[in-house]
Amino acid sequence: MRCHLIIIVLAVFVLSACSSPQEEIIISEEKEETTETVQPSREAVYVYNQQPETNSKQITLKINNEALLMAEGSMRLLGVVVGGRKKEVLLEVAGVGRFFGEGDRIQGYRLIKINQSQIILEKEL
Repeated sequence: MRCHLIIIVLAVFVLSACSSPQEEIIISEEKEETTETVQPSREAVYVYNQQPETNSKQITLKINNEALLMAEGSMRLLGVVVGGRKKEVLLEVAGVGRFFGEGDRIQGYRLIKINQSQIILEKEL
């Protein structure tokens, strides 16, 4: 019985070796050489619609506007909170939400006026 099994296995190997050749798949790896070195930059990838002018003393931020690109990151007005006599604003500054009141300093600007849907920032000298 063992002999029959060995003969069958050998016959399969011999017959498979005699089969027609299949196409050979060749994979070539070509490497591109790059000589250009890319340096990181502080240039903005996205250009915002509302950019402060470098010589302007005041900036107005409105609720639901795009973020304003500043020297130290972006700034966006998220909301205005009025409680009694005190007014505060929720600003997203460099990706972090924080509350500010009139007179507070934010990235080289002072918050001088809080209205219902906008704030006015004045550049500090």
